[in-house]
Amino acid sequence: MPGGHSFYIVVQSNFGLADATLPCTFSFTSGPVAFRPGPDMVPIPEHAVVGLVLADTPVYARPEAGEATATIIVAGKTLWVFGVDSTGQFYQVVMAGKYFWLPVSAMGPNPDAVWNSKPLPTVVVTEAATSSD
Repeated sequence: MPGGHSFYIVVQSNFGLADATLPCTFSFTSGPVAFRPGPDMVPIPEHAVVGLVLADTPVYARPEAGEATATIIVAGKTLWVFGVDSTGQFYQVVMAGKYFWLPVSAMGPNPDAVWNSKPLPTVVVTEAATSSD
């Protein structure tokens, strides 16, 4: 909470009626707080774009034909797209803080009012640089 702002503390008892005559004192101190992303957060590069899933497709653990997982992403969902693999056949996407791959044919520009069909990135990304492990 920024300095100089007010907040309220609500006290609730689960053990009967509260006695309003009992004293209650609170003390707070604060200092600089460093931002720490949660476990599902990843850095989003400037070139990344939110793309639209065009067709139901399996999620790939690696950018290789034999690496499809049992997870299917359905058409109409949107995902952050970071770039393509070195062959240009897979887009790297991120879901719940994990990196995955989708076939290029399954993704397209997002036509919503925010992204306005911005082209998906063609930056080559490597699996090692963005490993989820």
